[in-house]
Amino acid sequence: MESTTAQPGADQSIAAGEARRGDRWKAGDWLVRCVLPLYLGGGALMKYFTGTPADLPGPVKVHAPGLLGVSADAVFFMVISTELCLALLLALHRGLARPLAALTLLIFAGVLVQQWASGADACGCFGSVKVPTWVMLVVDVALLAMVVLLPFRRFDRAAVATSRNSFDIPAARWVGLGAGCLACVTAVFMTGPRMLSARVVTGPACTPVEDLAGRPVLIDPREWIGLMLRDTPLACYLEDGWASRATTDVQLWVLYDHACPHCHALFANRFAGVRSLQEGQVIAVDMNTAVVPDDLRPQCPSCVRVDPKPGVRLVTPGTPMILTVRLGRVVAVELP
Repeated sequence: MESTTAQPGADQSIAAGEARRGDRWKAGDWLVRCVLPLYLGGGALMKYFTGTPADLPGPVKVHAPGLLGVSADAVFFMVISTELCLALLLALHRGLARPLAALTLLIFAGVLVQQWASGADACGCFGSVKVPTWVMLVVDVALLAMVVLLPFRRFDRAAVATSRNSFDIPAARWVGLGAGCLACVTAVFMTGPRMLSARVVTGPACTPVEDLAGRPVLIDPREWIGLMLRDTPLACYLEDGWASRATTDVQLWVLYDHACPHCHALFANRFAGVRSLQEGQVIAVDMNTAVVPDDLRPQCPSCVRVDPKPGVRLVTPGTPMILTVRLGRVVAVELP
């Protein structure tokens, strides 16, 4: 009789012990709720304190500004804010932590594969601290494999509803996450422009004009998004004094060839009769340094001309190309 009466209590004790063991953090929990938030948050802070939009992956800095209709600086700040918010979400939301971590690492790995395939030597994952692309790809794939394979504690939604931890209560948890994300986004967008403007970027290595031997110089402005115009290859081959003309808040630098009929159509249709254009707001750079007859000059009275140095012939992937320059920084590139 004693053994039969003691059995229910023993079963309850065993069940309680199993519940406690099941509720303990496993290796996977430590990974996605401690290690990965530090990884993401650390990368975001390194970008904020040391990076520039030029450090963003090629597909992001080339396509994102046009798709989103914002500047490269804004895309840079959006990436930083997103990574900080993801770090908060992983740390505070145990229900979403594992799938969100797997999705984030999968996206990172896809971007790194594209960079590696395009020949990029380093990624901008940590701002100006350059890490080889293949190293980051190995790290992210290994982390993704651990997220998938490591054990996690059981997630009991009924237990969450009665938990005493305030962040496990859905309403309080979302309020905390929302406030944290809002604070991160506000801080990054309010202080980021000042951080970027104070950051020193070294200029490009230029080939002396006398060493070109008449060869065309291939430049790709799509790779300049986020750089100061003075730090692009274009600055190497323009006549001295061009920088004094880059003075307005927002300028459009049009790279064209006077022998290109599409270029003349662009000036005629887009700039010639626009009264809102201010003097010096449109800078026209004729990449063909041959002698230009007057009838081949662009029909844009308000445009300012900046010519390449004598003997320099510039070539771009498409003609014409329009660079949007804000406060001296290339923020968008358009191929009409």
